[in-house]
Amino acid sequence: MPRFRPHFFPSTKVSNWSSGAFGGGAAEAGLITATGGDSTGTYGAWKWHKFLDSANFTVTSGIGELELFMVGGGAGGGMYTGGGGGGGGIFEVKTVVHTAGGNGSGVYPITIGAGGPGDSYYGARGGWTIWADGTDEEQFCAPGGGGGGYLWNSGGCGGGGGGASRAQYDTYNTYQGLAFSIGGSRAGRGDNGGKGNGPGPWGGAGGGGGSVSGSSGGGGHGSGTDGGDGGPGSAFSYDNVSTYYSGGGGGGSYSSNVASGGANSGAGDGGTHTGSIPGTSVAGSDASANSGGGGGGGGGASGGGTGGSGIVIVRYAT
Repeated sequence: MPRFRPHFFPSTKVSNWSSGAFGGGAAEAGLITATGGDSTGTYGAWKWHKFLDSANFTVTSGIGELELFMVGGGAGGGMYTGGGGGGGGIFEVKTVVHTAGGNGSGVYPITIGAGGPGDSYYGARGGWTIWADGTDEEQFCAPGGGGGGYLWNSGGCGGGGGGASRAQYDTYNTYQGLAFSIGGSRAGRGDNGGKGNGPGPWGGAGGGGGSVSGSSGGGGHGSGTDGGDGGPGSAFSYDNVSTYYSGGGGGGSYSSNVASGGANSGAGDGGTHTGSIPGTSVAGSDASANSGGGGGGGGGASGGGTGGSGIVIVRYAT
C-alpha cells in the first residue's frame, strides 16, 4: 500500500473544493498544453491522454483545470474453488495543474496499479493507482480490489471486495470481502464480494465485487457447488468511447458450471471441476489488462486468475 500523508487534499478553502481548484495556487485557471500517455485524442472541446503504464503527465504551457479518471488494479482470484477477485476502485476528481506545479516543472507522476496475482492461496490485492504532484502535498488514488478467498476463508477488502470461498463440512456461509471508500467525488467506489455457500467441502465460491456502488454491484453468492458470478463493472467514456471497468471475477466451481466475470468488463471467469477426486480442475481466467477487473476463482484444486491492471485517463478543455 502506498505511503501518504493523513490527507488526500491540500488545505484549501471550501470554495476551491466546489470549483475544482485543488493545488492550483492563486492563478486563474485557463487552458493548458500537455504531453504524456500511451495514446491521446480529441473530441468536441476535449483533449484526453490515456495512461496504460506508469509515466508522467507534463504541462508544457498554461494553467487549467483537468478531470482525472482513475481505476485501481483488480485483485487475483483465490485457489481451491476460490472466490473471485474484487474489481479495482474508481476515483474521479477535478484538479488544477500548471507549468510550475507537480515536481516544480509541471511534471505530475502517475502510477498504474498492477493486477493482483492469483497463484497463491488467497488472491492478492490489486495495486493502487496514484496521481501525485511530486511534493507529497496532493495525491489522489484509486485502491486495488480485494483478493478472492480460498478453502473456507473469507475474501479480502479493497476497492471492490473479494469473493468468499466455500463453506467447509457445513452449510454455513462464509463472509465476503467488503468494499471501502477513501473520499472524493466518486472515490474508491466498490461493492462487496459474494458469499461461498454449500454443503460439504466443495461448495461454490462467491464472485468478486464490482465497482458500482449499490446492491447491483455486489458479487453473486455461490449456490451448491456452483460459483457466483462477478459483480458488474461500470461504463465510462472519458475518451469518447464507452468502456466498462472494474468488474468482479467469477467464483470457482466444483462443477462444470462457469461463473462469469462481471459483464462486459474484462473480468476473469471462474474455473471448474469435473469428475471425482482428483478429477480435472480448471484454473480461473485472467482479467484483461487495464480493465481493473478481478481474476476468476480457481475451480476444484486449481489456482485463481490474475486481476487486470488499472488505468488513468486525463481530460481537459482545449
